[in-house]
Amino acid sequence: MKTLFPGVLLALVTALVGSVISHYVSHWVALSPLMVGLILGIIIANSPLERLLHPAAQGLGFSQSRLLRLGVMLFGLHITVSELIAIGWPGIGLAAVMVSSVLIVGYFLGTRVFKLPAELALLTASGTGICGAAAVMAVDPVIKPKDEYVVVAVATVVIFGTLAMFGYPLIFPMLHMSQDAFAALAGSTTHEVAQVVVIGESISPQAANVAVIVKLARVMLLAPVLLIISWLWQRRAAAQNNTGTQSRGKITIPWFAFGFIVVVLLNGYLPLTHSIRSGLLNFDTLILAMAMSALGFNTRLKNIHASSAKALLLALCLFVMMVAISSTLIHFFWPATL
Repeated sequence: MKTLFPGVLLALVTALVGSVISHYVSHWVALSPLMVGLILGIIIANSPLERLLHPAAQGLGFSQSRLLRLGVMLFGLHITVSELIAIGWPGIGLAAVMVSSVLIVGYFLGTRVFKLPAELALLTASGTGICGAAAVMAVDPVIKPKDEYVVVAVATVVIFGTLAMFGYPLIFPMLHMSQDAFAALAGSTTHEVAQVVVIGESISPQAANVAVIVKLARVMLLAPVLLIISWLWQRRAAAQNNTGTQSRGKITIPWFAFGFIVVVLLNGYLPLTHSIRSGLLNFDTLILAMAMSALGFNTRLKNIHASSAKALLLALCLFVMMVAISSTLIHFFWPATL
């Protein structure tokens, strides 16, 4: 336990500082504590202070793995079954089409066209298609990529999610769409939940509500996606063994995905006051920020090669594809009123 304390404490302090910074910059940009914690960790890990991190190594590893799984489970507190019912089949179907198409196209486009490592292609597609940095971090323990791949995938989320956050409100008057339809477009194509909130609220409270619920329908798909990825990765490892290629080892079933589902099913039915629910959500954000900070501390920029540019190009292609598919589906299938 003593060997874990320095690293866990360092991750906690970094996450808390990141939360404070995130709060103060929220007036200008929706930069989550997860992102700020990652940035702070990377800055310190690539500075002369890096030599002081060695005693914290075990605790940082614990934060990046065990605490991450807890954070992903508690992420289910963002969703209730009643919210999914409220959006109906149009919203759920839209979310399912977006997530599945981005993951499939992103993987094959990334590995076959851009020649990216399979892990980096999958992480980039997951962050783009599901729920941003949280999805990248959730897929991390399932496929066990290099830390540098996780950082690059998170960077794509920051860049294109921020572009969407500032760009969508500007182009809304030019699109001649209803507020609900535009909100569905934002919710089905924007990366982070916080970014979706900013876009929706820039239009109207009703638009914010629709956008967030459509986004949360994508978040709900995180659990089944993790299970499918785990199964496919096991088959991939077995195929590599059969061809004489060295495998990375057996991928364990992501049981925290089942925890995520349980939390979603219980959320909304447990007798929790608003303050308790808000406290649990803040605790979950803190846990994920600690995991992201630990990732930053374990990242060396010198190990990030030219693949990052290809990953950004992949993320751009996927974002354009998402907008095109979502706009088409909304035009033909979205109800006039929700």
